Amino acid sequence: MGSRTWPDVSLSLLAAPTDPMSVEEMGDPERLYGKSLEEVINLRSQLLRCEIKLNVKSAKQPPRMLEEIREAALSIRGLSLEVRLKRLPQPRMRFDGFLAPTGPSATLEHFTLSENPKVPPRVENLVADTDAKAETSVLELYRAGLSSYYLARLLSLGMLGRKLERVLVPSRWSITAVDSIISKDLGRRLIHADTVDTPQLFTTEYVGNRYAVLLLPSTLFFEMVEIVMPGCVYLPWGTEPWIGSDSEGWRGKSSYPSIGGGYYAAKLPAYEHLARRGKQAFVLVVRQVTPDYWAPVGSWKIREALRHALSGKPATFSTVSDALAQISEFIRMPLDRWLPKAKRFLSLQAQQKLN
Repeated sequence: MGSRTWPDVSLSLLAAPTDPMSVEEMGDPERLYGKSLEEVINLRSQLLRCEIKLNVKSAKQPPRMLEEIREAALSIRGLSLEVRLKRLPQPRMRFDGFLAPTGPSATLEHFTLSENPKVPPRVENLVADTDAKAETSVLELYRAGLSSYYLARLLSLGMLGRKLERVLVPSRWSITAVDSIISKDLGRRLIHADTVDTPQLFTTEYVGNRYAVLLLPSTLFFEMVEIVMPGCVYLPWGTEPWIGSDSEGWRGKSSYPSIGGGYYAAKLPAYEHLARRGKQAFVLVVRQVTPDYWAPVGSWKIREALRHALSGKPATFSTVSDALAQISEFIRMPLDRWLPKAKRFLSLQAQQKLN
């Protein structure tokens, strides 16, 4: 769902000209992960974006078309359907730095489901519950094992929350909201946990993005340093990298991250990892966007790359300095170029030295 003309939004039903399983492969970030940048773009280019225009408040008294789209969106698997378009699709792709790319688009006139959606009973109950807060519903469904991407879809279509508060939410906002809700809850549950014992480093590289996740013995903090290299899609010209950062304690943030929604896409898998282990730590994430990242494919790549990295075995170090040196070697950048941006980390190190 697009946000450019908010509070009027463009709602898209994504369809593939083949079978429902193709839609699942093309649209599910958990299944896209591992494919090359070219493969991701090729798969996503085959998705037809069938659009309708709605006001965000239409979620309170949904028109018939929105009700039908909601019915399809509730399904946890791809569905066979027939669509009728008002005109021929426009043969162009839409790229977005936060959302996955999509293929040709056309205005949707009508569609018909060829099979019944498969909907978990607990989802049906919470969608029907117009007294439960959206945050409460998101957390209950996440704990029941449902994907954060699925929950973002429900939130985007105004299907969760109190009746008078339900609105259509642009996809980038709903994805960030779900990441934030879940990671904040995980953080609250970790504040009395034991800390990790030693500095631990996880690294990975995917579609031209390098990631380093450093866990340090400490109470719970999260900091992310983002390094955008010249020649990548975000900085096609120039000779100097752009470096930014943001951070928070266990209480979370009160404002939107200065480096964008990718911050929460990194925070969620980090906190999921700590929750699985029952540990808390200072989490330092370094993301470097290289010239090999020549087309944006969405924030899912951050989330899935870190989930993959954090499922592996970390490198352990006897000193923090050794771990930092390893990060610099991995991202091929001297320590003094990027570490000054990690202000909360440096503050913690200075405080520990004083103690």
